[in-house]
Amino acid sequence: MSRSTKASECGELGGACRAAAAAQVFGVDLASPEASDSTKLHVEPPREGAPASQRVNAVLRELRRGRAVHQQCFVVRQGGPLEVHIAQYFVEDRGAAPQSYADWMLAIHKGVLQK
Repeated sequence: MSRSTKASECGELGGACRAAAAAQVFGVDLASPEASDSTKLHVEPPREGAPASQRVNAVLRELRRGRAVHQQCFVVRQGGPLEVHIAQYFVEDRGAAPQSYADWMLAIHKGVLQK
């Protein structure tokens, strides 16, 4: 399997995540009732025989290497109730298109209203 194929199978997040890739990483079918509560979805520890889980955990280990303290990794499902709490930390990349002055002012206005 090529590197690009692996990335397309296991690198998707949010609503576009394939069920097979999610099952490898989380160890549960996302369509099952037990997966409806994202607090029960765990990335760690790595699952035996699940290459996607092994890769995700390898990335986490690399990010944490050399740090005495690190942020806990947790799962928030797109459209779930926890998304509201973390949405303020997301950054939207609109690509190469420059933002118009009106768009910028609207974004500032929305930011002020949220606080």
